[in-house]
Amino acid sequence: MPHTSGSPPAGATDGQAVRRSGFDPIPPEPSQFQRFLPEVAHRTSGEILTHPDFAAMRQRYVAGTTACYEIASFPGGWQSAAYRVAIISAIICLHAAWDPADRATWPTLARLKEAGATFGLSSPRQIDDLVARLVETNYVVLERPDADGRLRLLVPTDKLLAWDRVLLSSYYGVLQDLYPDPGYGPAVARDPTLHLAQRRVAVVTFDVIGRFIARNGDIIPFLQMYQGFQVLMRVIL
Repeated sequence: MPHTSGSPPAGATDGQAVRRSGFDPIPPEPSQFQRFLPEVAHRTSGEILTHPDFAAMRQRYVAGTTACYEIASFPGGWQSAAYRVAIISAIICLHAAWDPADRATWPTLARLKEAGATFGLSSPRQIDDLVARLVETNYVVLERPDADGRLRLLVPTDKLLAWDRVLLSSYYGVLQDLYPDPGYGPAVARDPTLHLAQRRVAVVTFDVIGRFIARNGDIIPFLQMYQGFQVLMRVIL
């Protein structure tokens, strides 16, 4: 009987597992070679998928990222879910990008809910519950701006920022494997300055993420379940 689920047999590579299962890898569609942000030079999905070392790298990617989503590691001590990952990232990005002189950029709960609506994965009530849990477990603090005491700003604590740097390092670590020149040294080393700069500019990708989710409806059931990322990764392997 073909091996079609779980990890590859002992001693087998990703590519060998695929061949033994009787399935041939599906080549990327032409659309996967198009940039999500045409004005920014970046590796496309198609480029990465057709890299000769992609199959070997995938095992490391799955191990590194799923470790960050385990209950013992995930902020708040909750099960991970796509909306929780997205909202936690939005908290960090909005705070990294805010300008105290520009009220439109303040990282308030209202702005966070606007970001959540862009992703289309959560309700305002779910965001309220998540923020309350993050505050309770010391991943986020609420600060009152001097200019308007009625508001509360969402500020990630060092504990949350440290978790996020580990997560980003797992992403960039696999890119380092595929593209060592010029490499991604500061991101892999969890450099705080690089982390702040990356999260500051990441705000502009919120809409891109929302469009990606909308265009890939097959993954939505996994995004809507708790621990869905881990399930999806096991299915991919």
